[in-house]
Amino acid sequence: MNDYLTDEQLMSLILEVEENELVMAPPEIKKNVFERIDKKKQIIQYKQFRNRVIVSVAAIVVISTMMPAWLKMVPEDTYQRIQKNEKNYSASYTDKISDFGNRHYISDLLNGREEK
Repeated sequence: MNDYLTDEQLMSLILEVEENELVMAPPEIKKNVFERIDKKKQIIQYKQFRNRVIVSVAAIVVISTMMPAWLKMVPEDTYQRIQKNEKNYSASYTDKISDFGNRHYISDLLNGREEK
């Protein structure tokens, strides 16, 4: 079936439009157009979300499969050096806090008294 107008139908449509100036669109066309637009937006949003999930899962799979290989590349003594540095840092940090507490009294500082 051909959806095109014949020459006679086209001419009658042109004459009708010229006489009446406008052809009224069906009242539900606006609603139908907006429904289609909303559906397309929802489909696009769903596809974007799906792609993000796929990329996230792929990244997790790659990281979890490569992690054992990456850990084997780290030298053996690295873990001991990290623990040693953490102990040294935490000890020096607590020393600084206790030194501050021994030398300064917050109430003296707030009242404007100088250190003795």
